[in-house]
Amino acid sequence: DKLRILCLHGYSQNASDFRQKTGAFRKMLKSVADFEFVNSPFPIPTYAALDTSSSSSSTTTSSLPSPSSSEPDPDKRTWWQPPRSGESYLSLPSYDGLESSLSVVKEALREAAKEGRPFDGILGFSQGGVFAAVIAALQASGKEEGLQLRFFIIVSAFPPSIPLFQDIIQSCASSLPPSLHIYGLADSLITPDLSRSLANLFKSSSPSHSSSSFSSSTYIASDHVTLLEHKGGHFIPTDSSSKAPIRDWLARFQKSNK
Repeated sequence: DKLRILCLHGYSQNASDFRQKTGAFRKMLKSVADFEFVNSPFPIPTYAALDTSSSSSSTTTSSLPSPSSSEPDPDKRTWWQPPRSGESYLSLPSYDGLESSLSVVKEALREAAKEGRPFDGILGFSQGGVFAAVIAALQASGKEEGLQLRFFIIVSAFPPSIPLFQDIIQSCASSLPPSLHIYGLADSLITPDLSRSLANLFKSSSPSHSSSSFSSSTYIASDHVTLLEHKGGHFIPTDSSSKAPIRDWLARFQKSNK
């Protein structure tokens, strides 16, 4: 049977937009997995418009906030409230709205389970990737009920800015579900070092891994944490060199379904 994967869009995206931009990626994996998409509960407030929404090589991005005096655009959404003046997007002191976003994801998981088609894993892109890391941490720690994902795919993401979540990931690393971390060497928005730092949190304290940190490499696999880097920017890769590793990584979960 094919895997079922719930997809979490990036900042300034929405479910429909993310689905469209991942068309080539989904086609590449159509024999392996079905992908479903869910909207975050919040439109981006008028005080912030940082666009980190690129998820395909044909899409450009802007890394500059541009204040707006218009009403919030319902098509540009966020999983938690963005930074205000003087705050850094990468070091927010809190994720305001996180509980509402967790409720959205858990409801999608519940509905799929009721229909007899439970989700096997979560794919998160950019801010959605950070959110996926938080969900993985909460699942491993047992701090949130209703989370039973088998794997996480985290693309072009960065470590959660809240120390609590970093601590949870590190302390529960040996209990985390397997994760695939994908990032682009030419990503100027979420640089490779940030994505590697997040992957390092996932491997910390895990007895099955060595104590060394991940460094630049095309494909590093371990029992639970896998890194895949590509030559592009802030998007999900669909090039031939990325196709086989991603398919192979997912195939082991497909086989265990049988």
